[in-house]
Amino acid sequence: MDPVNQYTDIELLTSSSALRARLAEIGSEIEELYTRIAYLKTARISVANALGAIVYPILTLPVELTAEIFAHYFNEVLSEVDGLPLCNLRTARDDGPLILSQVCRAWRTIAINTPSLWCRVRASFRDPGRPECRKLLESWLSRAGNRMLYIDLATSPRHFTNLFPAVVPYSSQWRILKFCIGCDDDWTSMSPLVDTVRGRIPLLHEFGVWLERPSNLTTTPITAFYDAPELRKVTLQYLRSEIIALPWAQLTHLTLYGQTVQEAFEILRQTPERLEELSLDVYGDGSESLNPVNLGHVHRLLLPNDFDYIPETLSCITLPKLRLLEIGQIFKEEDADALLTFAKRSHCTLETVSVPGDAEQHLTMYTLESEAIATASHVSVPDIDWSVAELEQFFSWIGSDSAFLPNMRSLHLPRCETEVPFAALADMLSSRSYNRAGQPRFESFRLSQMYHQNPDHAIAPAIAEQLRALMDDGLDIHIESLNGMGYTEKFSR
Repeated sequence: MDPVNQYTDIELLTSSSALRARLAEIGSEIEELYTRIAYLKTARISVANALGAIVYPILTLPVELTAEIFAHYFNEVLSEVDGLPLCNLRTARDDGPLILSQVCRAWRTIAINTPSLWCRVRASFRDPGRPECRKLLESWLSRAGNRMLYIDLATSPRHFTNLFPAVVPYSSQWRILKFCIGCDDDWTSMSPLVDTVRGRIPLLHEFGVWLERPSNLTTTPITAFYDAPELRKVTLQYLRSEIIALPWAQLTHLTLYGQTVQEAFEILRQTPERLEELSLDVYGDGSESLNPVNLGHVHRLLLPNDFDYIPETLSCITLPKLRLLEIGQIFKEEDADALLTFAKRSHCTLETVSVPGDAEQHLTMYTLESEAIATASHVSVPDIDWSVAELEQFFSWIGSDSAFLPNMRSLHLPRCETEVPFAALADMLSSRSYNRAGQPRFESFRLSQMYHQNPDHAIAPAIAEQLRALMDDGLDIHIESLNGMGYTEKFSR
């Protein structure tokens, strides 16, 4: 009988006895269902009790140990910004402490009550003006307890007016603070709030301010960050010293971007005592009359990719303790000549040098031949984009000319765009590792290629055997290439 019609076709049952019989059947079926429901309720309680009695080993760990595991996990999975792992709020549901809080109630309690998981934050939103973005940041920081805070708001100038008020109450906990200012009106409206942190930033160690674009910003000088006893690292984009007052004399690391050469040197003259690392990406027309600056403690100088005022800058700066030099771009031989003059005037002994490989090969070679670089033991040539013949010549020159980089112990070729002539490479490494007549042996060679190696140019078995023999003798060799999924190890110990 149809399961629906058996209850609805009552008209088919004409006698009272038939109706009473059917009613009794329905009552019996209802009793059976109630009995079944009661049984299932009892069974559910038994299963729930059995499940609750199961002890998951991970939940038996002390809370402190679980929290430490969480912290190490985040150090591995979070994106690094300038070497510091930060949790991006835009993707926090996928890679922040929120993802662990969704596993179970116990983990949620631990994650929410572990301040170290909430103290490093990068506010990157698609629409930072939305109120919920600020509320999320406020809620996030409130869980950091009294831990030092590492805050990056420099992803967009649109973040400033909406998000900066959320971090001001925590100024006494700032360890790192970075933000970006948009138009002049943004700063005018926000400067009173910024002034409230004056004298309330005792832990601030690293500070960065980016202007959205070059601007003739005219405003009362920003002095709120002057009283920062722990401040050591500063990055400024397009900001001049008359616009922002900082404790220049106590800085150890300084990055200047977008200032004129003259404006940069006005700042450098205020940082002669402790500055150890200097990065310059400034501009000028070559007509500035600059007074020489002697920075007696700088041991790292970085000149980024689009820095094209090497002669103007190096002619007026003396760095007697310089040990590391990174040059992002070489435009002409005069740049290399300026480097030699600078090194002789500074009486510095360079140990680590990075010279660009995306320049014309003869410019890179001309620079590496410089007497100023002859003392370097660690050499890097990133972004090589030469012909195969030019790269082969480079390897041959290193292997055969004992006067070329005579003190080099390690060579690093990151992001190489050129097909690698492995036979020439192996010969060069062999030459530098044996029979050097008093010169240091090679200790390390690293190469990363920016595309998938052509199978026809893979490392031949005989060459691979030659390289492994060098590794057995102590040479550290690491060669990797890029495929569609990322870097994959190609050849290493």
